[in-house]
Amino acid sequence: MGDRRDRRNRRSPLVALLCVAIGLVGSGGCDDDGGDETRFGAADDDADDDDLIPAPTGDLDIAGVRFLVRPDGMKLIPEGLGGYGCDPDFDDGCKGSDAPIGVVSLGMYWIDERETSVEKYDACANAGACRATTELPGPVSPNGKDPITFVTAEDAKDFCAFVGGRLPSDAEWERAARGVEGLRYPWGEAWCDTCCNWCDNAACDGSVDGYDALAPVTEFPNGASPYGVFQLSGNVWEWTIGPDAEGVTRTWLRGGGYGLMDGVGDDSRPEDQYRATRRIAAPDEPVGGPMFGFRCAADPVYE
Repeated sequence: MGDRRDRRNRRSPLVALLCVAIGLVGSGGCDDDGGDETRFGAADDDADDDDLIPAPTGDLDIAGVRFLVRPDGMKLIPEGLGGYGCDPDFDDGCKGSDAPIGVVSLGMYWIDERETSVEKYDACANAGACRATTELPGPVSPNGKDPITFVTAEDAKDFCAFVGGRLPSDAEWERAARGVEGLRYPWGEAWCDTCCNWCDNAACDGSVDGYDALAPVTEFPNGASPYGVFQLSGNVWEWTIGPDAEGVTRTWLRGGGYGLMDGVGDDSRPEDQYRATRRIAAPDEPVGGPMFGFRCAADPVYE
């Protein structure tokens, strides 16, 4: 037990690599006091996306000036280097399906602040751009604020195209969840049993988090990521797209659901399913399950 605690209190080699990569060593920004409080480039919890968007000057006709268009309900993730993947030397919960540890450079993008809700998906279905909920392989929640479920990756792609977006890449999803410093959970390094909708005991009865099945997409603001994105841990597994170890592009499920999935984690440590690095390869056959949902990403647009 002491060995695991010692490992978790060490600064990840990935953080050290990032510090060297952008020249923060010796500047105070990456000084290591050996404790869990050391954070690399952590986002200010009180910061707003508006700080990242050029403010209008009052004269929208200035030659050469373009303004970033803010999509409704999305958070801006800035470009830059960041951690990606699970480090088995730092985190003993790593699994074979997790991406190997590394550093990735991503361009700026937007990602939905919340998971896609039933009512939003219904709007797409009513417009004829998405499969009707009655055609999905299982019943969706009658609460329009709950996340849509039983959707396949293709259903998710159809919806994201309808709203002018796309599925997030696997690396984009993880960056939105972990920040550049590579947090273990969206809210920080330590497990928090009231920060997400998780399987809180053998019966997954909601006695700890308050939900025995789906939670509305607006819940658990205390579990938001460094960028203010909600429920990137728990509630529903989310579709993403990215390469596997052989470089073949495929779909992945991210984030963990309100219940446990066989073979995904250690049942004696269910919190391992909710780490921000946990991913599972989607089946080869199109499938939608009771804990499968999604959120969309979008590329920046200027006017």
